[in-house]
Amino acid sequence: MTRTKSTFLALVAVLLSPMAANADVITSGSVYNNTAGEYSAAYNVGLLSDQSGLSSAYVDGVTDFATYTSSGVTHATSEGGGGVTWLSNGVPNFPVFMDFDLGAALQILNLALWNGTAGNTASINGFSIFTSMVADFSVSTFAGAFNNPIGVNGPEPVTIFDLTDTTGQYVRVQLDSYYGNGCCAGIGEIAWDVAAVPEPGTLALFGIGLLGMGLSRRRKKA
Repeated sequence: MTRTKSTFLALVAVLLSPMAANADVITSGSVYNNTAGEYSAAYNVGLLSDQSGLSSAYVDGVTDFATYTSSGVTHATSEGGGGVTWLSNGVPNFPVFMDFDLGAALQILNLALWNGTAGNTASINGFSIFTSMVADFSVSTFAGAFNNPIGVNGPEPVTIFDLTDTTGQYVRVQLDSYYGNGCCAGIGEIAWDVAAVPEPGTLALFGIGLLGMGLSRRRKKA
């Protein structure tokens, strides 16, 4: 192997290492705005992202999203004397806004949602997703409109919603309808499929490396 080629391959390996770190992972984020309120403290909005009702846990920001969500993980429908599901404060006045802070600017790729308790008709139905770099969503990007299936009679499976890939720190779930429960609306758990935002400097250096290899080959031919 020539010295030039060996040096170039070493450069590629270095430059690609941060790209490999951009693999999709699962994260919960935290809810900082909820216009539907809470049925009671036992059914608070923090339950949306604390994994309390899930049949197996994940490591936030580390566990591979696809591997985890395809593993058969479910959400409990039996509360056992304590809440594992967020419930709204009465029948919601739609639209409802639920805003999540992911903690940093990330590529936002998919949404994982598990239905919860209080009866199948408490499940949300139509909803939309928006992402933003500002917490008040004064500037936002539409990432998709969806319909969530009604709950089942038993442990709730996950539903994956394929979002339009965007970059943001904040995600808004705009709830537009539910299945008509007379008490309230509810969601068991929400999690996000995210990846690190590629660093422009890394991509530029990679391009320079490719250009350098091309110029080296041209000199040899000459």
